Amino acid sequence: MLSRVPLLFMYKQARLAGVPLKLELADEVAQNKFKVASQTIEDFNAYLSACTKRSGSLTDIIREQAILQMGWRHWRRENGSAPLHKIPSYLRAKNFDKSDLVSANREYNDELRDFEKFILERGKQVPRQQPAGFGNEVSSEWEEIACCLPFKQPRPEVANFFDEYVHDSRSAFKLYGQENEVDATEALKEWSKELRVAKIEYKNYTTSRLAWPKSGPPDYGMNTNKRMAAEAYDKIHAIPVYINEGREPYVGGEAGYLRFRKIYGGSDNVLLSNWMPADGDRSRTLASLNDPTQDGTQNSPLKAV
Repeated sequence: MLSRVPLLFMYKQARLAGVPLKLELADEVAQNKFKVASQTIEDFNAYLSACTKRSGSLTDIIREQAILQMGWRHWRRENGSAPLHKIPSYLRAKNFDKSDLVSANREYNDELRDFEKFILERGKQVPRQQPAGFGNEVSSEWEEIACCLPFKQPRPEVANFFDEYVHDSRSAFKLYGQENEVDATEALKEWSKELRVAKIEYKNYTTSRLAWPKSGPPDYGMNTNKRMAAEAYDKIHAIPVYINEGREPYVGGEAGYLRFRKIYGGSDNVLLSNWMPADGDRSRTLASLNDPTQDGTQNSPLKAV
């Protein structure tokens, strides 16, 4: 699990600071929760090798990696040369998760269309210097992102990293709608019932030669996505892959894919993005995690624990 890499970094920094949390004294269950597969660390180090910014502010470092992810998403877009719905990690996923991924990926097309229109109208401009924090405008970030166009096809190690390890939190985070498989199943059952009733009503009206008061076939007065999801559910009697809704729209907000994500430090006036570690601290962040009790001064890649 990739999330265990920062867990180990935090643990090591705690040990270096003198926190009396000794993993070697913990039981096997706790120790196993800190283990990282050697393949995960190998893939993580391969990804880091593709990143050129290794000094300067954290803002500079994470923005380079944000551009790498945007390039990957552009490559994996629905009508791209290597679409998301054909990669192994997607094919391994449950239908509920596939629905989140394919739905959000389709929304990216709308965002990309508006982004390209913005660039066409404004042209490439010298981006304004954006202050650290949460107040950046969409237009300011789009101007900066435009300087990185055209998006490059990701290197194999970058593609593998985002394909296999990076969770798409936006696709799963919804302001409304189904957040889990239980809720999705209940909703599909309701939509299925609604569709059956609508079809009966439609048949009764048409055989009586009365005007159908709703929109009529093929939607039977239902939301198109709900109607198609209900039809698919009726065929397999399980959660199908369907277009779902409920994610925060990117328009006028912070929720799009073509944005620079922020790092929240617990308060709006704590700007972690401006943090620049001292040389000694930086060398520790690249140190081997084999022995958390070491001082971490060796500049080596991550190793399995």
